[in-house]
Amino acid sequence: MLYVQQASAGSGKTFFITWFFIQLALKSPHRWRHILAVTFTNDAASEMKVRIVEGLVELSKDPVSSKYLSFIQQNTGYATEEIQEKSQEILQQV
Repeated sequence: MLYVQQASAGSGKTFFITWFFIQLALKSPHRWRHILAVTFTNDAASEMKVRIVEGLVELSKDPVSSKYLSFIQQNTGYATEEIQEKSQEILQQV
């Protein structure tokens, strides 16, 4: 599957890509290494990496406080506990 996200600065691209990456990883926790996200600068890639890990940490410790929880639940149908468990599993692998 190929998904291209294009938008201007300040439009929420990093939030979207972070949420989308986490959602894909949660659907297949053992295949997170097969997800590729490409940006145009090293700074943007570093920021995205930090946000993905921070998002997974939030979801693994206190999913209710995560800004990603509702988006993930709407698109996957996973219960909060399932998201928390899968996030913990991915973090252990990372």
